Amino acid sequence: MVKRGRTCEYCGCRLTRNTARIDHIIPVSRGGLNLVRNMAICCQYCNSRKGERSIAEYLNDLHRAARALRKRFRVGIAVG
Repeated sequence: MVKRGRTCEYCGCRLTRNTARIDHIIPVSRGGLNLVRNMAICCQYCNSRKGERSIAEYLNDLHRAARALRKRFRVGIAVG
């Protein structure tokens, strides 16, 4: 089904043929190309949430949100 496995490249959730999406790591609108090396398999949620951000920007935002939640709830969950 999927070249790199059956999980979202960004959040790690399980994917099926119906839930898998292809995402440009560097968006076409920001100079990314339609090449396999610029594409990732991800879930609908991550694909739509990432939008036109680069992968680095998206992952930074995810880590920032996780840190804020840990601080808010004082939970010692390891991220990344």
